[in-house]
Amino acid sequence: QADKLAKCTAASFQRALCLSATYGIAIDGKQGYLIPYADVATFMPSYIGLLNAVRRGGIKDAFARIVKRGDHFDLSCVNGKFNCEYRPAIFDRGEMVGVFCTIIFDDDRTITEYMDKSEIDKVRNSSKAKNDGPWVEWYEEMAKKTVLKRAIKTYVHDPDLQELLSLDDGHSIDTTATPVRGVCKAKPIGLEHKIDEPQHETEVETVEDEQPPANDFIVTGK
Repeated sequence: QADKLAKCTAASFQRALCLSATYGIAIDGKQGYLIPYADVATFMPSYIGLLNAVRRGGIKDAFARIVKRGDHFDLSCVNGKFNCEYRPAIFDRGEMVGVFCTIIFDDDRTITEYMDKSEIDKVRNSSKAKNDGPWVEWYEEMAKKTVLKRAIKTYVHDPDLQELLSLDDGHSIDTTATPVRGVCKAKPIGLEHKIDEPQHETEVETVEDEQPPANDFIVTGK
């Protein structure tokens, strides 16, 4: 990556740094990344960086979990009401089979989104960086971010947060615009800014919420 970044233009570095500061996500390999595409250095938020932005944008909490073959996992939605049960196996969890993400809104409404591994790999294969960078070095983190993004796109109707997601979708963003309102409540920052670490999260046994009527479905693991 370092050799490829060295060939990137100064203008692309400047744009990436502006985006990092605007959204309050540091380029530190944990909150966000610099990904080279040809001679363009591109800013990409990580799973943790996106979580921090979500929590600053009117969402009480959000998290994603890897589901492996040895885990107990059951997700159902009946008449728009979600029920999620998840207990990771203590030993011999086996290979990854999918990821679920739960979003908790300020009014304590909750939703849960699930994607199996084949769906996640389909998203990866559409990425320009599928064989390099975070998808290779941090596959599970990118998988969690993929499901978090789908949940946000489906259930969170915040245009500023949707604009942040478009960074990963390859859309152009005007960096001269006013810093986002719903996402970046903190002051615009430099790379030295320290973003709050994600809250400690405990495993969810049951998650429920009422959503607009949807087709009943059940996803089970194990």
